[in-house]
Amino acid sequence: MLRKLMKHEFRATSRIMLPLYLILLVTAVGAKFSVSDMFETENTLLNILGGLLVVAFAVSMAAVCLVSVFLMVQRFYQNLLRDEGYVMMTLPVSIHQQVWAKLLVGVAWCAVTVLAVCLAIFVMGYQVGLLEEFGRFAGEVWQYVCAEFGLDGLLTVLEVLVVCFATVCSMYLEFYAALAVGHSFPNHKLIWSVGAYFAMEFVMSLIVGTAGSVLGAAGILDNLVTLPNDSTAALHVALLGTAAASVLNGAVYYAITAWFLKHKLNLE
Repeated sequence: MLRKLMKHEFRATSRIMLPLYLILLVTAVGAKFSVSDMFETENTLLNILGGLLVVAFAVSMAAVCLVSVFLMVQRFYQNLLRDEGYVMMTLPVSIHQQVWAKLLVGVAWCAVTVLAVCLAIFVMGYQVGLLEEFGRFAGEVWQYVCAEFGLDGLLTVLEVLVVCFATVCSMYLEFYAALAVGHSFPNHKLIWSVGAYFAMEFVMSLIVGTAGSVLGAAGILDNLVTLPNDSTAALHVALLGTAAASVLNGAVYYAITAWFLKHKLNLE
């Protein structure tokens, strides 16, 4: 059933995201022409047009990044906390499946957005021979990483991906938790949601700061810093620590979201 929920989410969100990606790539092509010899002219109109194309590319790139996050939060709000929630809550699926469907689709679109932005930047800055040079450079970097770090290089890449996944999940779950808390109130639900978001930010910052102070006073942080004998081991410790912190934050926000949706949701 989770797969069916995700399929429905992808179908609904792709109607907005795919046209945005197309607009991004079109503006990237326009920006590419604007910075090429085509617009190196004394004609004021062409210079203005070239500048507008570059601005359009920058705006479309920012819009794609913002919408990829906003749309996923809006889908959670619209499907589960508004009138559609009456229908969604009657489906033969659990609250956990509902949340995971939204979360995994949101992470997937974030990954696609990063790839689309990188592709657009490459298109905008593309020059003859650049692709070949980039491929050669990437190959040399990969050979250096494998020769210098061996399996540690592959492990580091995997750890970075885990950190990115955990961080994005934690970000979405914080929005979900704030909305779920806010919609347990009978009135002014969005205002309560905003207040819940900042309250959770404050509490989490307080907990992290307190934990850091306690660990620092106990000398544990110093031991963690001096434990690795080389920079590679230190990098692994930092990445794993970051991933663990994101997973812990996400678990707290997930528990808040699921509990409030199940026990305190007010759709009136």
